[in-house]
Amino acid sequence: MDPWSLNGKWYGMGNELNVVLYAYRTDIFEKVGVTAPIKTWDDFIEAGKKVKAVASEGIYEVRAGPAGSTHMLAVQAGGGMFTADGKLQITHPANLKAVEYLADLINKHKVANLIFADRPEGDTGSVLFREAVSSGKVASEIGPTWRISGGLRVDAPDSGGKWMIQHMPQWPGATGNGRTTTSWGGTGMTTLAAGKNRELGVDFIVWEHTNPTILNDFKLRQTWPTYKKVLDDPILNAEVPWFNNQKVGQFIREGADAMVPFYQGVWWPEVNSALNPKLKEVYLGKMTAKQALDSAQEEAKAAITKAGGKVD
Repeated sequence: MDPWSLNGKWYGMGNELNVVLYAYRTDIFEKVGVTAPIKTWDDFIEAGKKVKAVASEGIYEVRAGPAGSTHMLAVQAGGGMFTADGKLQITHPANLKAVEYLADLINKHKVANLIFADRPEGDTGSVLFREAVSSGKVASEIGPTWRISGGLRVDAPDSGGKWMIQHMPQWPGATGNGRTTTSWGGTGMTTLAAGKNRELGVDFIVWEHTNPTILNDFKLRQTWPTYKKVLDDPILNAEVPWFNNQKVGQFIREGADAMVPFYQGVWWPEVNSALNPKLKEVYLGKMTAKQALDSAQEEAKAAITKAGGKVD
């Protein structure tokens, strides 16, 4: 519930805030001699250099928005856009490290690419991305299970059995026994304070997130639930043919205990509006990471202040 909290109070509960894992194409890794698991983000670069020989789009396609690629790596490194008490920290050193790293993957090391949808020519309907993932032009994906399990089954339906997963590569000095991770995206549910049935609404939200019916989402689209008390259910710990018969539930349980929290607060739209276009410029090689974060910090702060907020 941390993303939907402010100053120690909870305002909602999250759904789909699953542990972020790393999924890779075993056939591509075997062909170029990459041995998994990839332990560090430096190792990720070296693997990318080998992969690029057969995967034209590289080891990964970076998403330019503040959510997704940037947020996952930044929070894992100890950053994020807000502190627990709601202070704005777009310029946090961990955020800078993550943005610089992703930009270097694309522009310096040339082992990754900006995702098609964020390129100047665009990608309506993600047609090009789906073709790239399906054909093996992209060798791996990073994300929670709704992305690497449910999403991949939609994007690359004929590639089942060619994927395996591991914990995220780690930053230097990371704790968590090589499992430090975070989440990406998710839907927060709340009920309006002014609603006449608000207590009933709260009861429903708690029930909806904490009873066995949450397993239905796994049965429908292989999205593991975020409620730790159900992670030992046998259905969540069976072998998964899509992932070469790995028991993915084991990775979910381990990651859940090493997940770094993040705080979203009420001003995420202002941060998104300020940072989104600037990150795209960084990953296109037109702006430095520091310039982008410094500018976005000031722009978001001005917008929040104008709206009556305080982020210092």
